[in-house]
Amino acid sequence: MAKNKLLIISLDAVSNDDIAVLAECPTFRSLSEGGTLVYDVHPVFLSNTYPIHTSIITGCHPNKHGIKDNTLPAPGDAKPGWNWYSKDIKVPSLYQKASELGLVTAGIFWPVTAGAQIKYNIPEILPKRPWENQIILSLTNGSPFFQLSSVLKHGKHLKGAFQPQLDDFSCAVLCDLIASKEPDLMMIHFTDVDTHKHHFGINSPEASAALKRMDQRLSSLLTSLESSGLSKDCHIIVLSDHGMTDVIKSINPNKYLEKIGLLRYRPNGSISSWKAWFKCSGGSGFLYLKNPEDQQTLFQVRSIVDSLIQDKESGIKGILNEEEFFLSGLNQECAFGIIPSDGVEFVEHPQNAHHANHGYSLKENKYNTFYLLSGPRIKNGLKLQGGSLLDITPLAASLLDIPIWDMDGKLRTDLLK
Repeated sequence: MAKNKLLIISLDAVSNDDIAVLAECPTFRSLSEGGTLVYDVHPVFLSNTYPIHTSIITGCHPNKHGIKDNTLPAPGDAKPGWNWYSKDIKVPSLYQKASELGLVTAGIFWPVTAGAQIKYNIPEILPKRPWENQIILSLTNGSPFFQLSSVLKHGKHLKGAFQPQLDDFSCAVLCDLIASKEPDLMMIHFTDVDTHKHHFGINSPEASAALKRMDQRLSSLLTSLESSGLSKDCHIIVLSDHGMTDVIKSINPNKYLEKIGLLRYRPNGSISSWKAWFKCSGGSGFLYLKNPEDQQTLFQVRSIVDSLIQDKESGIKGILNEEEFFLSGLNQECAFGIIPSDGVEFVEHPQNAHHANHGYSLKENKYNTFYLLSGPRIKNGLKLQGGSLLDITPLAASLLDIPIWDMDGKLRTDLLK
């Protein structure tokens, strides 16, 4: 067992702009006063949950770790497959390194952990096809006995995958696990705020209520550490992956390709044939060519996109910059990326529209994030600005006395005593 323990708490879609609200919440305020808050932290592009969470536990950009978006490319599919599986991560992860050293690991709904090398694992995985079953999916891709006992004991909190019940369940499970198993590395992913921002907007009463619930869950986890006698030896990292932007209009850029005959839709919204297709990722779109060598089609698409950029009503603002396109890893399979106009999101199917979304270029939108640190080796009462979410991995490894491996993130010694 590790000398020090580490609890990583991910507050999905809680951005730098939410710090003022959280600072009024008692638990977050107490952690801030006794630890270090790092704000204006640069996220990772593509600014969607799965690429970023994989970066947070590998210290690498998506072009190295291989998880390039939440979903897999599936032209015309309203419910595409997701990047659920840890086997698709191409570089070492924090939980993998911890397990190899004999540390006890736990993951509660952490993205891209289906089939992961985690002792107590409830992976984030959902059925996307009629023949798929939630129970079978979860049991075969996580820790079966741990999941069954957790549902039997805490299933009263659940209402399918609905929020806030799902996060209440997650919190109860981890509190129980802290008391009974005392894992060395604990990772938990809360999505209450993300869900309510998507559905109601970033400044909605529903999103504000979700932020306050997050503070209550933080309190429950800290109380469990205290009751178990682990608080003095446990480091805590509270972080967020990305912010959001309110959406005024949702458009499908593939409709422009349909007009010039490069793509055809069936009446049910599926695609019957295509030469070019934009994968819609909320705040970005990425052009796939049926034949990657088809330069004529590429020229056609680029010409129509250039004309649409000049049309203020088209919803397309510009071309994604080369740096982010490269770091996202999507340059390995796509011809180029597009960004929407302010207040616009890209979605292929109307039922997938949101009141707020993410996935936007970090050059175009100011939704930096933060992380809050607490524990015996963390400096007290500091507020620091800047840095990258990639820096969390080497910090976490250092706190667990795991030798730091090759990665893009850098260890910030200014945070440590």
